[in-house]
Amino acid sequence: MPDVFYTKPEEPTHKVKYGKKPMNHITVRIPDGPGPHPTILALHGGKWKNAYTAKQLEYLCADLVKHGIACCNIEFKRLGHKNGGYPGTFLDLLDATGYILDHAEEWKLNKDKISLLGHSSGAHLAACLRDPRGHEGRTLQQHGDDLFMPYSMVLMAGVYDLTTVPRLKPEIDEFFGEHPILGPIKMLPTGIKQLVVCGTKDKLLKQAVTYAKKATQAGDDVAFLPIDKCSHFRIIDPTFPG
Repeated sequence: MPDVFYTKPEEPTHKVKYGKKPMNHITVRIPDGPGPHPTILALHGGKWKNAYTAKQLEYLCADLVKHGIACCNIEFKRLGHKNGGYPGTFLDLLDATGYILDHAEEWKLNKDKISLLGHSSGAHLAACLRDPRGHEGRTLQQHGDDLFMPYSMVLMAGVYDLTTVPRLKPEIDEFFGEHPILGPIKMLPTGIKQLVVCGTKDKLLKQAVTYAKKATQAGDDVAFLPIDKCSHFRIIDPTFPG
């Protein structure tokens, strides 16, 4: 892991709970100024497992807020937690998103510019959160009387085609169980602007290239950003010189 991950990130503006379980929490960072601020909802990776936490993205979120972007770093149920996996993980993310929208005015968030950012398996979650079939009948679009869709998605070192990563098959099978496997590459087009980011030293680079190409062909507005000499975890290290 990069050295920065062994230091303490700057304290968030708020630490809030959006549910009853210990993992149902969000760290919120709000820039100085009157707002409303463009906002990132951050979803961390780690093979969908509870061994990996939202702390991974704390450093990136702390850096983004210096550039005028509000960041809500979400923790959620994962494999190893009761009801972690599909649909429980997605239901947590929907609850967290609803909580953030409910507090958008209080936190000076621009509801018209709320984007999803996901890293690794978190990029998979971000891209599938808008599953048109719904998660137990719920979708990202449903929030009270509002119709919410993210302004954009930033997908970093993501897993997009779950049929081509045999080393992750045990986790994929456990995550989805008896449910059909949701893969971002099968859900195109999204109708959402996307920035697909991947390091050139990442084993998932081919997935990123293929996904960006197919998303563009499907009609999505997609930009692909390769980071030279960058590996899987350095991609979320704000001190990386690239």
